[in-house]
Amino acid sequence: MKKIYIFIAILLFTGCAKISPQSSKAVAFTVISPSLKINDVGFIHRFKEKTELQIYNSGVSILKMDISYDKICLNSACDDEISFNRKFFKNEHYIGFFSDILNHKPIYNEKNLVKTDCGFIQNISENFIEYKLCNEFIEFADTKNKITAKINSENFFLKLKNSFQTLSSEGILIENLMYVKLFRGILKVKLRS
Repeated sequence: MKKIYIFIAILLFTGCAKISPQSSKAVAFTVISPSLKINDVGFIHRFKEKTELQIYNSGVSILKMDISYDKICLNSACDDEISFNRKFFKNEHYIGFFSDILNHKPIYNEKNLVKTDCGFIQNISENFIEYKLCNEFIEFADTKNKITAKINSENFFLKLKNSFQTLSSEGILIENLMYVKLFRGILKVKLRS
């Protein structure tokens, strides 16, 4: 009987434990493809075994993507990565392709990689791909399949703050903006008092 109580206690204390990400970044995320058009903000959470992309619109989660080594789950519907690539990118590419993009890594074993002052550029003409990384700004274009993706986490909130300050100086109701912070999917504007 004592063993059952110990088992229940362990289950209660560890069963609901949530694993914290190793790192998180707020991002502006844009994807334009024949099957999907998104231009919103969210987070990239990096865990030990996976990367998680969450996109929000008006404080509501519209997309949750879990990317592990060999599968990608989109709003809890999972596919192996090659199937996902066929559906989303209209090309099989390779396992780890989307993860490489989200994690700012070169694709296709650094094929045609040209280093720049702020990152790199890859033009892979046989796949009609142009892929750029400059600081925290990623731009991916597949001209054959008409797919464009942009992920920007470089000073994202500073740029958003400056946009609101510009709006406020033009007479819109936002005045004395101190900072803008996206937190748990809700855009909060904190004003100086």
